[in-house]
Amino acid sequence: MKKIYFTIALAFGVASVQAALPHKAPAMYADAPGQEETSDWQTIGECAYTDDLATTFWSVGTQTYNVTVQEDALHPGMYRIINPWKNYPAPERAAIENHEDYPGDLLSGDEYYILIDATNPEKVKIKPSPLGIVYKPKSINYDVQPPVEAQQSRICTAYGKSELIGKYNISAEAADKACGTLVDGVITFPQRQAVYIISENADNPDDLDWHIGNKYGGFSLNLNGTTVPVNYDFSVVTKTAYCPSEAGNYQFYVVGDENIPVLRYAVVYEWPDHPVAADECIQTGKNIRPDQVTVVSTKGMPTRCAHVYIMAADAEGTIKKAQYFEVFNPEFEAEEWEPFSEGTMTEGFLSSLYPTLFKSTDVAVTIEKHKTKKDYYRVVNPYDNFAEAEQYLTYGHGHDHHLYINASDPENVYIERSPLGLEVLESELYIGHDWADLLWMWGSDDYESDKNFFEMYYGVTSSGSTFKDGVLTFAPSAGIYLSLSGGALYDTNVTPNPDFDYEAYKAAQEAGTSYNVAPYLPGNFKLTINKLTESSIDAIMAATPDAPVYDLQGRRVAKPSAAGIYIVNGKKIKK
Repeated sequence: MKKIYFTIALAFGVASVQAALPHKAPAMYADAPGQEETSDWQTIGECAYTDDLATTFWSVGTQTYNVTVQEDALHPGMYRIINPWKNYPAPERAAIENHEDYPGDLLSGDEYYILIDATNPEKVKIKPSPLGIVYKPKSINYDVQPPVEAQQSRICTAYGKSELIGKYNISAEAADKACGTLVDGVITFPQRQAVYIISENADNPDDLDWHIGNKYGGFSLNLNGTTVPVNYDFSVVTKTAYCPSEAGNYQFYVVGDENIPVLRYAVVYEWPDHPVAADECIQTGKNIRPDQVTVVSTKGMPTRCAHVYIMAADAEGTIKKAQYFEVFNPEFEAEEWEPFSEGTMTEGFLSSLYPTLFKSTDVAVTIEKHKTKKDYYRVVNPYDNFAEAEQYLTYGHGHDHHLYINASDPENVYIERSPLGLEVLESELYIGHDWADLLWMWGSDDYESDKNFFEMYYGVTSSGSTFKDGVLTFAPSAGIYLSLSGGALYDTNVTPNPDFDYEAYKAAQEAGTSYNVAPYLPGNFKLTINKLTESSIDAIMAATPDAPVYDLQGRRVAKPSAAGIYIVNGKKIKK
């Protein structure tokens, strides 16, 4: 089920804008830029160009401006953008030149160009192109003692994937899919990461790195002239992760085309893929502009978890693109919780996803219970006593962190989305559960109908929980996951099954036969709520084995085995 839902979630997920990580490129792959041996380049005029190549190295977003374009009269359909950075917008150019860690230069001159082969309009390719980008990362020189900081100058050349078949694991099929199109005079490369950029160390030509270009899929060239087509593609950059600031605020800004007619956001409480979320944004959302830092306050938010929904629309109000990100209100119903019990949590989430960093162990925890909502619990600061997590705890949030557990249906206990107060490998984490998400997406007032719906359309029959005598565990099929603020989701609380043979599983699938070995065994997570354990019928009988036990009809029961209500020492006890 999660594959269906999370594919949607990631498709609209928040994009992170940061300097591209380099990858080492063998010298034999960096072919010199080449053009047709015989050519006759004729200037066709000024055209509108949307750049998505400078975005490879700097947090500038796509930029649309006018460029000079030439066509080869001897080879119609061969184009080149001459001096591509001549009119690049000044504020973004300054941000690049003055970048603290990755300063760079956008060089001017006709010797720099972007060469485009559109001789086949359905398979447009970027040929090797000397861009005129100089990338200047800082590094540490360990060849001298003491080590000193050094700064490189790396000269960049662009290659379409079609130029790199057989290199960097690029197949002919992948290169074909990365081709652009020429439709109605506009060249686009809608596939993200369709361009590779090779950077050469100016002091050492054998030192080559490769980087991913066209990171937003925004590269376009309008051969019709300088009428700029609106690019509705945008990305959202959050300046806060899963938890709000100490003041209870989230901050974000949008990187996108200044010409988008309508750019608006709203805090929505319905599931954001529902049409009602889009309608709410259209009707009540607040207008914003690209690069405008927007502050969203959680104060007074009527739920614990919501989404900030951002949409781009045309002048008629038709939504062209939407994205969203989660926000949490840690102070929601704070006064409605009261201390309930001490307990023990056996860690099974971090140790499942990061086995080299964390080992499963028992930690003492405190559990609170909601005053009015039936069997609704939360574990207070669940990782504060987990020694291996100490270095990953986040500070400065100004609030506690909780693991929320809804046991109102003891047969289907579930974990609600819960920020854990941890930052691991530069990502904040929250724990989530498919069952809880289904209830949020499709839940109604008829819980039994909801369960039938989940089974019919998602094949999910339960939350995968076992909650007995105050001890909560989950099956590997429960669909518990860790969400990382970098944009990834991973199933957790599972243990790989050593008896599972993937090749045998694949062979069985191909043969249409069954393979009955589960890929995963249960994870280690277990929550023991002492107060519930102490008041269970088994615990009472262990403490007072001679105490008589009766069913609700007043009949004495020698050994209660069936689930139900019993009377022990004059009190009703649930088994």
